[in-house]
Amino acid sequence: MVGYMDSATGLTKDSGWQLGLRRTVPVARDVAWRALLAEVGVEASQPGEEFVTATGIRGQVRSYRHEELIRMTWQPPGEPESTLQLRVTPAATGTTVGFHQDRLNSAADRAKMLEYWAAAIDRLRATLEK
Repeated sequence: MVGYMDSATGLTKDSGWQLGLRRTVPVARDVAWRALLAEVGVEASQPGEEFVTATGIRGQVRSYRHEELIRMTWQPPGEPESTLQLRVTPAATGTTVGFHQDRLNSAADRAKMLEYWAAAIDRLRATLEK
């Protein structure tokens, strides 16, 4: 059964550990989209296109819908590859920015990446709310 969650938070039956994080920022969707991609450091937009961020994270775009969604592989130096999805959706008070990451190896990796993405959203919000 795809998507089945074990009793451990974030553990799936088929794809290891996963996380999801969403926050709403008080800006238009196009502004949030550009800021999100800049924060993550991804300039690629074509499915199949490979990228390397300024911090050495490697990946390949799997799917892309402009100002809506990018799904990609995500591999920091010396770590296993996971799958990352970034999404922006309109909200009553601006735009909701969402991160979903799966194929993580452990609860510790999940916790580390949850902290990483929460900090990214905090930086993004600080930039956009100036």
